[in-house]
Amino acid sequence: MEEGVYGGLYQIEGAAKRPAPEKVYGYYATTVGGLEEVALKDLKVRLKAVGRVRVERDGRHGRVFFRYEQSPRRLLALRSVENLFALLAEIRRVTVGQPGLLRIAQEVARVDLAPAVALHDALYGEKPDARFSLTCTAGRGHRFSASELHQVVQTVLRMKYGLQPGEGGYNLHLRVRGKRALFGLQLSRRRMRDRDYRRANVPGGLAGSVAYCMALLGRVEGRDVCLDPMCGSGTTLIEAGQAFGPKALVGGDVQPEALDAARENARAAGQRVGLVRWDAGRLPLPNASVDKLLCNLPCVKRMAHVRPPERKDILLKEFARVLCPGRTAVLLTEDKEAMQKALEASDVPFGCLRRLPVHLRGMTASIYLLKKT
Repeated sequence: MEEGVYGGLYQIEGAAKRPAPEKVYGYYATTVGGLEEVALKDLKVRLKAVGRVRVERDGRHGRVFFRYEQSPRRLLALRSVENLFALLAEIRRVTVGQPGLLRIAQEVARVDLAPAVALHDALYGEKPDARFSLTCTAGRGHRFSASELHQVVQTVLRMKYGLQPGEGGYNLHLRVRGKRALFGLQLSRRRMRDRDYRRANVPGGLAGSVAYCMALLGRVEGRDVCLDPMCGSGTTLIEAGQAFGPKALVGGDVQPEALDAARENARAAGQRVGLVRWDAGRLPLPNASVDKLLCNLPCVKRMAHVRPPERKDILLKEFARVLCPGRTAVLLTEDKEAMQKALEASDVPFGCLRRLPVHLRGMTASIYLLKKT
């Protein structure tokens, strides 16, 4: 391309025409903290031709860096990640105060934005004008704030590349932690964890990316009857249905408004989900009738129909009753202590295959992969 956005990108240097920009091969995806390895496995299986993979864990969020030389549109179909970026620069040796700001500004000025912009335009169409939004975060101890960083880098982008601040353009992200800054261009129009089918929500609902990872951990397959006994707005079942196509999706909840939300979302997603109002501690299902069970366990305060001290025991016994022998349950809970006590009970026939601590909504939760013994 020689006109439009690229004219803006190169106008400061006075060039009327430039060769077509090189392709982008370096990317990074953000994940929920604790699900980095799950997302990495998903990425390798679905894309296959990924290389130079590197995982970075950082509390609330993780990042998976990789090289990919095939169609970038496939990247936008990933369901396990929070967001996707073209990697523009990793800036090392960032010091504190004004010298650190100056180094970041100098390195940003050296970045060639054209390949990433060309990729974004190929995915969504060329922008009528060269506008951008910039998101900056800065860790503690740098002696410069995120707003100061934003002001400096925004000036560089405007002066060097002819870009103008504004909505509806290119979304650039700059993150500074320690002595390193990460600079990327967001390739997804919105956060990839968000789903188009989410028309209705209820309190405590899961992000689509987390629900998908739960189905992935549970190895949901086409032959399975998949159950969510406390389905909320239906996200876990819809993600399992869209990604893995199980034989049947069955869900229930004690709250009528949750079932209404699940029905609306399932219709929007084009998934057939059998939904019933029930008490999850007394499921109206036959013994050993379910192959996979996925559930985001609510907090005690929302479980008034079950006595709190016995809640996890009651639920796990009932879940085990309807689950076929040798099959798996994937449970998400914020109450690690209660879950551990329940699993230690002699009459709860579950073995814990894996526990993954994850960071959700500002708090630490755990995903348990259980097998009926």
